[in-house]
Amino acid sequence: MKLEKNDLVILSSRVIPGNDRALGNIIDHLVRRGCRVMSGSAGSTELVHTSGHACQGEQRMMIDLVRPRSFVPIHGEYRMLAAHARTAEAAGVNPLACVIAEDGDAVELRKDEIVSSLAPVVDSEETEDAVSASDGDVDAESATLPEEPDEGLEDEPVDDADTD
Repeated sequence: MKLEKNDLVILSSRVIPGNDRALGNIIDHLVRRGCRVMSGSAGSTELVHTSGHACQGEQRMMIDLVRPRSFVPIHGEYRMLAAHARTAEAAGVNPLACVIAEDGDAVELRKDEIVSSLAPVVDSEETEDAVSASDGDVDAESATLPEEPDEGLEDEPVDDADTD
């Protein structure tokens, strides 16, 4: 890419703490070359920002274009992952093939199935029947619930007064 005098450079992201000096150097370099820079940190008054994350309509468009047979949403809080999985289901992905995995969970994607020890993300009676009849594979016909915790490992309330 070649930037020339009077080119407009828009930096739409927020400055990550610790990178402000490096970003300032880049902006200074662009201004020295005669570029106009629009950014919250460039001294401009324009409010330009984008999160970098797709909105639900954009997610739906990608799912419609790709037409996946299984779906494992990634990156975000659990509620965001669940919303993304519901978007995939609304786009026609089989609910039994939509799995939410959290950090440390194992999910195996095979040619015609998704194998996981995780339950799919759906709230229908049909799915509950499939989950209770499962053999451990999550595919178009079966799903499994996560294993129950061992006895004695349940969360217990913590008394802050007991901590040093």
